Amino acid sequence: MRQSKVCPKCGYNAITRIVGKPRLDDSHGDYLYTGWAQIACISRYICLTCGYSEEYFEGGNLDRIRGKYGWNYK
Repeated sequence: MRQSKVCPKCGYNAITRIVGKPRLDDSHGDYLYTGWAQIACISRYICLTCGYSEEYFEGGNLDRIRGKYGWNYK
């Protein structure tokens, strides 16, 4: 969806991207703390036809996440 710009559920190409932004309050959802005063924002890709969505950490954010959490998938 992110690269193809086509919805894997319905096949349409009416995709929009919403870039996550840090919030000033203490709520979560658009970002992940990766260290003191560092955050990794989440971008959402949403199909405007059926509502299917996917979320991605993008760019340098992946380096920050690896630095804090490592490769500890179990």
